[in-house]
Amino acid sequence: MGIYVGVAISIIAIFLVLSLVVTSASSVLSAVLRDREKMLRSAIEAMIDDAVIRERTMRCGLVPGGVSSGGGGEKAGRTTHYPAFIDTALFARALLSALMETVEDEGQRAGSEVARLRLAASKVSEKTNLGSALRAIMATGEGTMKAVEADLGHWYDATMTRLSDAYRRRQRLVCFLLGFGLATALNADTLGMVDHLSIDAGARDAMVTAALDFAGNDRLLADHCATPAVKAAHSDLDQMKCYRAQAETMLAAVSPASLGWRGDPLLSTRGWQLLLAGLRKIFGLTLTAVAISLGAPFWFDLLRRIVGAVDPAATKSLTEAQSKV
Repeated sequence: MGIYVGVAISIIAIFLVLSLVVTSASSVLSAVLRDREKMLRSAIEAMIDDAVIRERTMRCGLVPGGVSSGGGGEKAGRTTHYPAFIDTALFARALLSALMETVEDEGQRAGSEVARLRLAASKVSEKTNLGSALRAIMATGEGTMKAVEADLGHWYDATMTRLSDAYRRRQRLVCFLLGFGLATALNADTLGMVDHLSIDAGARDAMVTAALDFAGNDRLLADHCATPAVKAAHSDLDQMKCYRAQAETMLAAVSPASLGWRGDPLLSTRGWQLLLAGLRKIFGLTLTAVAISLGAPFWFDLLRRIVGAVDPAATKSLTEAQSKV
């Protein structure tokens, strides 16, 4: 294996490990800040901008975790919570149920379900997003409860698609910032690592060996620290400890790259050369942060493709060995 190929495989393996560490950190940060719940809440508040109907929708038993009950009825000790995810069909049914309640509260139970639904829709202000959507659905739909439920589901799905896109963009920014912080802390300067691995054959060979192990590990991207939603809140501490141990293990695997600031030439540079060296260092760290923001799946796939092209037999044997474990 040539020097350039070895360096490329080593750098990709380092990017993969750093991406996994940052992914774990962003998962913990997202859980602590409850980003998914907050973004879902904002999206639903924009969709159902009628406070009464929105509260009834979220308090419906069909919405998982929608209500924290303290007993005593709807207004006593009951707090509306937003989960990280709501199934489309359940959301549509919960919204329909909330709409039907608005007319049933007024004692208007006569007529078909569709007629009562039309009445409920007419009572929602057309200036609201909900009112506008309901009028469009009732005007263009088939006129059956099943069709209305399906249309509400399509509306919800379209909103969730936009929400997912926004969440991914936000997570990419978070990963870039975390990646820059991690790269700075570890001195994971792409340019510096390339220089080091190009010169140090022992470090390069050790990193290539580690990269081959990564390429043959089908469970490398699995989140082994994920906590099931049914577990108690105190399990978050155990999850954070798991992520920390996982990060330490992964970083130990790339120790041949000699990450760290000890002995870095920048620390002993003086005069005008310090400016040039500093700019080069910032550029190298930024390259690493951008690479990390691409995500571990990207680097894992690229690593397997390159390793497979360079040494197909090694990849096959490692994969078979992993499958027997």
